[in-house]
Amino acid sequence: MEIEIETTPFNISLPQCGSTEECDFARFVSISILSFIACIGAASNLLLTFIFTTKKYSNAPPTLYPTFLAILDSLICIFYVLMFGVDVIMIYLKIETLFVIYHYYIVPAFVLAKITQLAIPYMLIFVTMERYAWISENFKSFCLFTAKGRPMSVILCLIVCAVLRAPFAAALVVEEYPECLDFFRTLAVSIHDWAVESKVYVTYDFHIMTIIHVFVPFVSLLFFNSIIVYKLSLIQRQSKKLDYTNSDSLVILVQATQKFATMRKSKMSKSVKNAVVTTLAIVTSYLVCNSLHMFLTVLERTGHSILKHSEDENLASTFYTIFADSISALYMLSSATRIVIYCKCNPVIYAYVLSMFTGVISRHASLKIRERVVKRRMSMFEPSYDL
Repeated sequence: MEIEIETTPFNISLPQCGSTEECDFARFVSISILSFIACIGAASNLLLTFIFTTKKYSNAPPTLYPTFLAILDSLICIFYVLMFGVDVIMIYLKIETLFVIYHYYIVPAFVLAKITQLAIPYMLIFVTMERYAWISENFKSFCLFTAKGRPMSVILCLIVCAVLRAPFAAALVVEEYPECLDFFRTLAVSIHDWAVESKVYVTYDFHIMTIIHVFVPFVSLLFFNSIIVYKLSLIQRQSKKLDYTNSDSLVILVQATQKFATMRKSKMSKSVKNAVVTTLAIVTSYLVCNSLHMFLTVLERTGHSILKHSEDENLASTFYTIFADSISALYMLSSATRIVIYCKCNPVIYAYVLSMFTGVISRHASLKIRERVVKRRMSMFEPSYDL
C-alpha cells in the first residue's frame, strides 16, 4: 500500500534589515587614513582662517570671502570624519555603543554637511567675482564687494542654502529594524515614505537641486574663470608691448611714457595676481569633483543596477561603495589640501606658514636644550652613593 504525503509550499520570510555598505580591511584602512588627513585639513583651514583674519594688506583683495570659504572647508573635513571615519570604525571593529551614538547625530550632521557642500561653490563664485573685479577695475564698487555688502552676501548665502536644504532635512529619518539578526543593521538612515511617493519632492531634490548645486556653479565658475584667464593673458601681452627703443624722437618717447603710465595703472600688483592664480587652482579642483558627483547623482536617481548588490538589494555594490567613497574623498581632499594650493600659488601665505612652523620647531628645540641643561645641572648636585 502506497502512502501519499501531501506537501504544502511555504515561504520562510527573513527579518528585514537596514541598508548598509560592506566594510573590508582595505576600506577600513583607506578611510581611516583619509580621516586622519581630514583632521589635518580641518586644522590647516582653521590656520588659514587665522591668517586671513589677522593679516591685512592694503594692496591685496579683501579676505572675507576666503575666510568663510576656509571655515566651510574645515567643516567639510570635520563632517567627513563624523560620517565616514566613525562609520567604518564602528562597523569593522564592531563597536555597538559607537553605532548607537552614530545614529543619534548622523541626520543633523548629514543635513549640515549638505548645507556646507551647497554653500562652498557659491562662496567660490563670490571669491572669483571679487578677483575679477580687482583685475578689471570696473566692478570694485559693486555692492558685493563693499565693506557692508560682503558680510550681508555671506549671511544671505548661508540662509538661502539652509532653506534650500530644509526639505531634505525633513525627509531624512533613522529607521529601526528590531527583528534584524545583525545588530549593525538594526538602525539605518532612510527617506520618509512621503518623500519617496511625492513627485514634487523627487522633482525638487533631483532636478531643481541638481541645477542649483551642480549646473549653476559649474557654468558660473567656468565662465568667470575663463574671463579671468583671458584678462591675465591680455595684460601680459600688453605688458610685453611696452618697449622703450633708443630712438631720438621726442614724440615716440612721450607716447611711450604715456603708455607706460596707463599700463602701470591697469597692471595687477603681485598680491592680486597671487590671489587670482590661487582662486583658479581652487576652482579647478572643485570642478573636477563636481563633474564626478553629477555622474553619480544621475546613476542614483535612475536606480541603475550597477549600484545594487547582486544578492541583497539593501547592500551597496562594490562599484557603488568604491565610487561613492572616492567622490567623498575627493571633496574632502579638495578642502583639506586648500592650504597647499594657497602656499603654492601665494608666496605671502607660504612665507607666513613657514615662519610659523619654523618658529614652533625652534621653540621646541630650545625647550629640549633647556631641559638637557637643567638635567645636567641637577645631576651635579645629586649625592653620590658609589663606594
